[in-house]
Amino acid sequence: MVLRAAKPVPSKDYYSITKYYGNTYIIADDDGGSQYIEEFSGKSQLLTKEKLYDGNKDGIIQFGNNGILDLGQPDASSHTIRFYDINPLKGLRYLGENGDGQYVYASAAVRPKGAIEGTVGQDSFTGRTNVADTFFFDGALDSGSGRDTIANFGSEDRIISTLPFSLDPFGSGDLVAEGDFGGSALSIVDTSGRVADGVTLLSTYQAHGLTYYVYKPTFTTGATAPDPEF
Repeated sequence: MVLRAAKPVPSKDYYSITKYYGNTYIIADDDGGSQYIEEFSGKSQLLTKEKLYDGNKDGIIQFGNNGILDLGQPDASSHTIRFYDINPLKGLRYLGENGDGQYVYASAAVRPKGAIEGTVGQDSFTGRTNVADTFFFDGALDSGSGRDTIANFGSEDRIISTLPFSLDPFGSGDLVAEGDFGGSALSIVDTSGRVADGVTLLSTYQAHGLTYYVYKPTFTTGATAPDPEF
């Protein structure tokens, strides 16, 4: 039998942040003081009205020395959040602004090491020449990963997602994340200008309570991207 240590019971000075919907927690305008989130999983997201402090502006929000997230300056804020299911050394990753003007954050541990990831909005990426890039799309979040494009996709580049991808059955030509109500869609053009018309699943693995799907796109029709309009 494996014994697990019980989670510490928050003091009376802490009050809980409840889920707003799905796996989403929202910091309301009038929130303040000391709060805690008991279950912040790999699928969870935190929405805030103001951007969290990011000292080196790398998009990773690390916690204070006390292991608690300070919404202002580290170890100097009157508004703090304690997470019980997140590695404070990894912290949160910033995923941009949603359509409601809220800033979106999720566990930084979920993003594969070295992977390129955009925001919850519309992003455009360009694959690097002679470099095997990995592009990450976290469709398992309630916000989804937006409608994105990748140009110059190389033969050694890969896609990793937290939901299965397939060709849009409604004929948009995009690759879409199955079961993603946040709206994750992807258009890929390779180094020859061909547009991806499907994906091949290379492998899957489990981590952070999620299933990761590793893909390479297929270009069976040989169709090329249209010239841009001016």
